[in-house]
Amino acid sequence: MPPVQAFPRDEQAFAAIVERHRRELHVHCYRMLGSFEEAEDAVQETLLRDVLGFSTAETSQILRASQASVTSALQRARATLESHRASGRLRPAGAPDPAAERALADRFTTAWQACDISALVSALGEDCLLTMPPAPLAYRGRAAIATFFATVPAGGDLTAIRLVPTRANGQPAVAAYLRDGAAARAYGIMVLTVHAGLIGEITGFADPSLFAPFGLPQQTDWPPGRAGQGSFSNTAT
Repeated sequence: MPPVQAFPRDEQAFAAIVERHRRELHVHCYRMLGSFEEAEDAVQETLLRDVLGFSTAETSQILRASQASVTSALQRARATLESHRASGRLRPAGAPDPAAERALADRFTTAWQACDISALVSALGEDCLLTMPPAPLAYRGRAAIATFFATVPAGGDLTAIRLVPTRANGQPAVAAYLRDGAAARAYGIMVLTVHAGLIGEITGFADPSLFAPFGLPQQTDWPPGRAGQGSFSNTAT
């Protein structure tokens, strides 16, 4: 899209422009880089360079980083985006409407809470891909993902993990809380990418530090409530 015009020293205007896009960009960058801090740096660089139209020199001065660092980060991000585009992993045009996506995510969540692996994988596409960046792990297909969910998270006891709906990068997502006595502790976030009416990709981030940017608590009472219900309210978009 064309660069947005803003004055470099107008911090209020800059913040207003940035906050409309920050969360989606941060999830994209975290998915590519696998580090919360590096993702935040990449978001700043992307917004300054590609959204606000600042030069590399201006961006490096604002961020107090070298021009070489700014250029390197952008090159890494663009290379990863090209790889995702070539593999069909970027969100396609004509994607499902949010209500349909939410219904599918609710179907996934209901099966999870019931520890019904067969029902859970029925919400997945035949060639669904499960990844957990930055770990070099990938599970392709319903059978492989079924085995993973039946054995790995909480030793396969999915009832010990409660999923709370949210959205990330304009897509349905769920925040996972692990039961710890009477408390629920932040465990990780799964982003659900929908293709042809089914979940075509699950990207899991086993990183509790991601909960704060989504407006989610690190700890709450068990069981945690749905967004806007129970013990807390989820303000992520």
